[in-house]
This record gives sequence, structure tokens and C-alpha cells, in this order.
Amino acid sequence: MTTFDLDAKHPSFIKFNDWWAEVDDAIEGESAIELAGEDYLPKPGAMLFIADPVKQNQAYTAFQKRASYPEITAPTIRGLTGVIHSEPCKIELPGILEYLREKATVDGLTLESMIRRITRNVVGYGRTGIAVTVDAESKPIFAIYNARSIQNWDDAGTVLVLDESGPELNEETLAWTDVTKKLLFLKQDGKVTAERFVQANKSWATEDTDIGEVVFKKTGGGNLDFIPFVFIDTNDLTPEPDEVPLLPLVRLAAKAYRQDANYQHTLMMASSPTYVVSGMGKDDPDVPQVVGGGSIWYLPDSEMKADILEFTGESAKAQRQAIIDTMEAAVQAGARLFANNDAVQESGEARKIKYAAQTATLVGIALNVVAGVESALKMAAVMAGANEDEVSVQLNTDFIDSTLGAQEMTAIISAVTAGLLSYETGYEQLREGGRANIERDWEEEKELIDKQDPALGMEGREVPDEPVIPKAEEE
Repeated sequence: MTTFDLDAKHPSFIKFNDWWAEVDDAIEGESAIELAGEDYLPKPGAMLFIADPVKQNQAYTAFQKRASYPEITAPTIRGLTGVIHSEPCKIELPGILEYLREKATVDGLTLESMIRRITRNVVGYGRTGIAVTVDAESKPIFAIYNARSIQNWDDAGTVLVLDESGPELNEETLAWTDVTKKLLFLKQDGKVTAERFVQANKSWATEDTDIGEVVFKKTGGGNLDFIPFVFIDTNDLTPEPDEVPLLPLVRLAAKAYRQDANYQHTLMMASSPTYVVSGMGKDDPDVPQVVGGGSIWYLPDSEMKADILEFTGESAKAQRQAIIDTMEAAVQAGARLFANNDAVQESGEARKIKYAAQTATLVGIALNVVAGVESALKMAAVMAGANEDEVSVQLNTDFIDSTLGAQEMTAIISAVTAGLLSYETGYEQLREGGRANIERDWEEEKELIDKQDPALGMEGREVPDEPVIPKAEEE
């Protein structure tokens, strides 16, 4: 038993949890959105006037099924993660932690894959966490917790509650059972402990395992003096959650879903006219029962008339345009960041300006992810008795294509030819612009040029020590 209220939630968790749940549903897609029913798609007002609840639900189900939810959130998260990790991280580790490259987490992820998972969590939810625990051999290993699993904490770093609930396999029967479980970290009485608790009959009890309470120690002796957990948010590494980066995209997708439901309903009404027969009662045996081609209506009295009440659907064009506008706004909110198809026509500087706001967010996320992973690795180094200064994690944060265009190359070459730039400076600019081998400096490139056919080499075009500026002709 425990005296702690493990059901308690931090006020910030309560504030952000509904937003994170929206992201969960958006990632899962249309099935989750439909299951949430009126949370995302309210019933039209006219539908509420259907007195029979069974028929009302049938009408709402049909209304739901006609709509399509735009599956854009999960691909956007994958795409942005790919942009950030277009090049692998450069990671330096003390020798004792080298094993983490191949198995960094309790579920077997490599270190590089772990970093990608962390990035996906932060891009999607604006939050994740890394717990530094130990394996069966008492070696440091990591566990990743998503935003909705980090449920309670204090700013002083003395308590942390993580939700580990979920289906668990009974290895004897192979049956899966949903288990409610919490992991409690405490820093008190000069030590840091971790203990798991399982809920049964609305009460919490220590998990029935051989491990029990874990006391974190440094290799070589001495208790750990910090809870081995790193918060990674959109803007920093503090316990307080930050904004959810893709929440605007998620909500625009939900808006497009509602608009499409109304649009499809309009199209259905426009293609389903109502047939009207006047001059006979509804119980008259001559009332037509079949409509469409191949059917014949016989009206026995010349006073009887048949007509069609047809919904013109004039509003459909406006509804369709509203959907297009919403999806364009969604693109602006996320997907366009990495859909750069006009590179040939835009200069590198123009692209940088165009995507400045979006990339600022991505760069911040990338820097936080790197800082968080590095912090967790330093914790692991301390626990393993290694030198934490030997840990380093670096990631390329230049996400925008800065390859020089034809006009920019021509300008550089013209400046060199006119003596306004040295050959070396011109070459360096070509190299930085992706138009020369990044691994060769000017001296190496010049040596290769000199080895070419003399007609193509530098003979007669020797590089001056200083740029030659043409003198103005005397009058």
C-alpha cells in the first residue's frame, strides 16, 4: 500500500491533456474521429427534430460515414521528423556506454531510433520524457514516456509519477489484460528511489515482482542525488509543458472534416429529390411505390398531379471552396514546410525568408531534442561512473536547401574573374553553396586543377596574392 494519491494529476497536465488527446485522435485518423462522435462532428440542427432516437442515430451514422477526415497529421509528423533527421546525429560516448548505440531503450531501440522517436513526440505533442533506469545487469538504459504518461511532478525535482498502464501479456495463458500501473520516483532521505504500483479494486499496491523498490546508486558507491529523468518540451527542458506545435493543423483537419460532412450531405440532398403526388391519400392503393427508369405511374383522376421537390444545391460550390481554403490553411500550418518544389526558381535566400517562421520552430525542437538526449546520456554516464564531459550530441539544424542557383554561381564567377574576389574566396562560396566538394579545401582543389590538361589548368591564370582591382583609364 502507499499513502500517496497516485491518481492525482498536475494542474498543467490537466490543462494540456485534452489538447494532447486531440493529437492522439488526429494521428490515429478517421476511425478514432468517428468513434468520438459529436466531439468532432455535431448533429445538424434538423436532425435533432427526428423524434425516433433509432432513426435519428441512423441518420447521424449516415451523415458521419459520408464525410472524410483528412489524414494529414501523422504524415506531417513523419515528414518533419525526416527533415530534422535528414543527417544522422554525431554522438560521442565514453567507452563504457558504447553499448547504447545498439540498444538504448528497454524495448530495444538503437540510440538513433530512440532520438527519432523523441523527435516525433515533441513535433506532435510538444513534450516527451526520458527516464534513465537500469537493466538486469545494472547498466543504464532508457525508457521513453509520451506527454500523456507524465502525469504528476513537482518543480523541485523530488517527486515524479509516470503512467505505465496498458495491456500486459500473461506468459502462462498468453491472454492480454489491461493493467493500471504507475511508476513513482522519490527523492528523499538522501536517496532517489523508484517503485511500481498496480491498481486493483480502486486501491494501489506495490507491484508483485522480485525487484520492489529500486535505489539509484552511482557505480563505485554513493547514492544518486537527482531523479534520473529528462523533460523535453518545444522550447526548453523544464517540467512545465510548452505549446503543442501541430495543434493548429489538428484543429484545421477537424474543421475540414465537419465541412466535408456538410458538403457531402448537400450533394446527397441534391441528388435525392422528393417525389410529390397530390390529390390522393397516403393509404390510396394507387399511390406510386416505385420510382426511376422502367416504372410507370398511373394517376386515375385527372385532378391528381405528380411533381418533384428538388434541392438545387447552389451552396455546394461555396462549401467546396471553404474546404479548399481550410486545407490550404492546414498546409500552411505544417505540410508546406518540407514541400519545396520551386527550388530551381527561388534563390536560397528567398526560401530562407519564406520558411523563416516554420523553421524557427523546427530548429528549436531539434535543439531541445539534442540537449535532452545529451542530458540523459550525461546522467547515464554519472550512474555508470564515467566522465560526463565525454558525452556529446550534435545535429545539423540547417534544414533549408541553400544550394546556389545558376544566377548566384554566375555572380560569384564574374566577381572572381573581375578580380573583386580571390579564387579561394570564390571557391569557398561555391563549396558552402553545395556546388563544390565540401570535403576539399581550396589548396586541394587547386592541386587537382593543376593536374588537368594545361589548357584547362591554372597556367597563365595564377592566383594573385591580393585581388586585382582594375584601374580607371587616365583621360
